[in-house]
Amino acid sequence: MNSLTYTEIKDQYSRLKKTKSYLQDKIEDISKLYSKHSKIVFIGCGSSYSLAKSMAMVTMTNLDKQSVALPAGDLMLRPDNYKNVCQDALIVAISRSGSTSEILKAYDEIKKENISFELLSYSCRVGKELAQRSDYALEIPWAYDESVCQTSAVSNLYYSTMYVTAKIAKNQKLEASLDAVVENGDAFLNAIEPTIAKIAKENWNCGVTLGDAEISGIAEEGALAFKEICQLPSNYYPLLDSRHGPMVMVDEKTLVIAALSETNNKYELGLIEDVKKKGAHIITVSAQPCEIAGTTNLSFGMDIDYEALGIPFVNAAQLATCYKAEHLGVNPDEPDGLDPWITL
Repeated sequence: MNSLTYTEIKDQYSRLKKTKSYLQDKIEDISKLYSKHSKIVFIGCGSSYSLAKSMAMVTMTNLDKQSVALPAGDLMLRPDNYKNVCQDALIVAISRSGSTSEILKAYDEIKKENISFELLSYSCRVGKELAQRSDYALEIPWAYDESVCQTSAVSNLYYSTMYVTAKIAKNQKLEASLDAVVENGDAFLNAIEPTIAKIAKENWNCGVTLGDAEISGIAEEGALAFKEICQLPSNYYPLLDSRHGPMVMVDEKTLVIAALSETNNKYELGLIEDVKKKGAHIITVSAQPCEIAGTTNLSFGMDIDYEALGIPFVNAAQLATCYKAEHLGVNPDEPDGLDPWITL
């Protein structure tokens, strides 16, 4: 394939290594900023709002702090609704472009409400409006995607907060898991690519992603990749929750990509068996091999924390949708009606 989207998918691990090195030099400052606040509010739009959900969850489960994710557009329209939420909080804004209109306007609106807060921002461009408004700005321009659809930016922004949280929480197992993903990610991508290329040619026309807890946000982003990259309908659901209604929409034309937290969890495996009965095409993504008849398992091949598995998981969705786009004759670099970032 010669699309820019494909090139950026395959290049993301070299970019992740740069992000790791960059954050190592910033972590002391970020830790001090975190220590000043008992609650953290993550905001974003589109992909970055999905990532904000994962960021809020990993903060809640690893740090003794309240954390919540808000869509920046909602905060912009109804800042008075969120006075108590944002008062004295550390607001963490996530934006690939550093120029996302709703985030900038949300900042201006909560300032008008005389809400006291500090702003930490993550962006993939340097010196943009968001950084100028921030008390502390993290800028990783090497992760910026030139293509419209976010792939490398997604994995780098997700990794950044996972890394920051692991360091502040002194969670050595998560930190080691993230290191393992960064160091072995290229090998994983190369290993799964031939399998993904075959699956993309199979007869499916919609996608479902399944994942829980810290993976929930990046799993939702994986569903968005179907809509943006190969322009097919898709949905995200928590794994077991997919039984509660969504399962009726799964059939033999559905590709399901599911993250498994364990290789022998009877409830997760039971859910996969139920999906099989619907005739769906099924990919499972796991840390260690988990062979289930009638499914395709993409194993990272080593013990890594579930949070870290989010990056290999979204890789599967990115590659599957990129190869599907090629199969359908769709240009993944120019999705109809979508701009690199939205301007109000």
